[in-house]
Amino acid sequence: MLGRMSLVLALGVLVACSDDKDDSKDGKVVTDADADADADTDADTDTDTDSDTDSDTDTDTDTDTDTDTDTDVDLMVDGVYDGAFYITLTADPFGTGGLEETCTGTVQFIVEEGADSELIGDAECYISETGTVALLLGTSGPFGGTTDGAMTGDDTAGGTVSVDMGDEFGVLTAEWDGTFASVDDEMTFSGEYEGVLEDLTIEYDPLVLTFDVNYTGGFTTTRISMLPDEADTGGSDE
Repeated sequence: MLGRMSLVLALGVLVACSDDKDDSKDGKVVTDADADADADTDADTDTDTDSDTDSDTDTDTDTDTDTDTDTDVDLMVDGVYDGAFYITLTADPFGTGGLEETCTGTVQFIVEEGADSELIGDAECYISETGTVALLLGTSGPFGGTTDGAMTGDDTAGGTVSVDMGDEFGVLTAEWDGTFASVDDEMTFSGEYEGVLEDLTIEYDPLVLTFDVNYTGGFTTTRISMLPDEADTGGSDE
């Protein structure tokens, strides 16, 4: 009996030792060293240095040389003008084919833009002493003429001219047009006119004549001086 118990005890000790060894093996520490230090150092250093150096040097060389040669220069027309004046008369008082006579002389204009009367002129002319008109009128002159007018443009003017041809013919009037121009550094002023005097009656003993008188005329002048200064034309205040 004692021996059986000793055997059982010995077997228990062996079994216990055997379990300790198995537990030692099962207690291994799993140090999963998978330190997934994913050092994915994808330093995407995309140094896209796309420096677009497109230096568009399209220099527009279109040198538009359209030089406006419109040299429209405003004329300064003020001044005193002096020159030639004429009026030519044509008529047929005797029914014999007509006669023609020209009264020639001089004219002077005062031109002042902006004045109440911008153009004022005085003329004087003579006809031939031996001509038919002188016989009809009884004189060869002088016959006086006057004109006034206004500027109608930068270099144009217009107005009315009247020429007193004496008691028989009376006053001949007409509308005139004139033009200013700069010629060789001189200012000129010229114009023309025409008219008709109808049913003029003249007693030429023993006849009484009735006829029409057509007339044409003109003037050509050059500026001889500028307008006087007000200080030069004014009188004394005394």
